[in-house]
Amino acid sequence: MRPSLSASTKAAIREFINTNPTFADCRREKRHVFPKGAATAMTIPKNEGGGWLVTEECDRCGTFRRVTWDQYGRRTSGLRYEWPDGYREDFQCFIGDDDAAAALNLHWIKGLPKLKAPATVHQLPVRKVA
Repeated sequence: MRPSLSASTKAAIREFINTNPTFADCRREKRHVFPKGAATAMTIPKNEGGGWLVTEECDRCGTFRRVTWDQYGRRTSGLRYEWPDGYREDFQCFIGDDDAAAALNLHWIKGLPKLKAPATVHQLPVRKVA
């Protein structure tokens, strides 16, 4: 059986979620939502190599993702992220912490709509093996 979360971890996660409610989903899922059609492209002058700098913004937390492309459509840089104030700093002590991830998951699960349990449970028929 998994031990319960420590009181200090629960309190720290609760404070993080209350302070930064828009960051909680992105931190829990370890991904951002970059909607299609919301990206912008800035032309890079030919004397600097040409191509485009494409910027996308996460709908939930405001993180920017930037990448450069050459004039032939090949990516010429790795993805670069710019996080809003507090996104990384307030959560830095929880990176790689399984208890913190579990606390974020519990917060998310408790916020989901609840369905009524079925009144009766019907057993599936089981064939007898000879």
